[in-house]
Amino acid sequence: MTEPATDPELRSQLADVIAALGKAETELAALRQVARGYCPHCGRGDAAPTVEDWEQQRDRANRAEEERDGAYRERAQLLGLLAALHPSVIAPAPDVDESGWQILYLRIGGRQASWHIAARDADLYTHVEHVPADDRRAQWDGHTTEEKYAHIGQFATRLYAEARGRGETLLMPAEPVPAATQATPDRLALIRAAADRADHAATQADTDTARAVHHGWAAGLREALRLLHTEATQATDHQEQPTRPA
Repeated sequence: MTEPATDPELRSQLADVIAALGKAETELAALRQVARGYCPHCGRGDAAPTVEDWEQQRDRANRAEEERDGAYRERAQLLGLLAALHPSVIAPAPDVDESGWQILYLRIGGRQASWHIAARDADLYTHVEHVPADDRRAQWDGHTTEEKYAHIGQFATRLYAEARGRGETLLMPAEPVPAATQATPDRLALIRAAADRADHAATQADTDTARAVHHGWAAGLREALRLLHTEATQATDHQEQPTRPA
């Protein structure tokens, strides 16, 4: 049975949260840069913004900040779910001066993935083992954000493709499927086409992280394709071996 953490809906929710965070951060930064001394009505450069202008800017900045915090909260909830499904620890963040920040360390598919967790979201990780910052499991291995999401994409798509190859859904096993029929030509063609689409999406992506994620998905699909093809070949060879007479 495949882990529910590879559910495409969960991956989609994570991608949406990441995109929302980036958008909120950009908008908040822009709103904080209030033009000084410029009057949009007369064009003078020595006029200060009106009280109404300041209030509007303040309200927009507050709304953007609330949206950003909401997106971080949703991200934290999804990471809490992942932490329950994979080996994980959480430790104080030595690289953040503000009190209460922590770093969540997960082992996903044999590799480390980590995220900073704000103090306001600490209540979502009571189920995770808390360790000191010098615990060997809480040592950053040097992975970048792009590498992290590329690996997650590879891991998720590989498991998903293998589940499809075995005739399973992600959450419920199907009836056993004979090994020789696991990798049908139609199924292999679908996986190959999905990998091609992921590569194409990477060429259209507008950020390094998005490109890395799409390339990761493509690589994971092609690895699953290779494994399914190998299993099908081995199963066929086994069936064709002559039976020794009794």
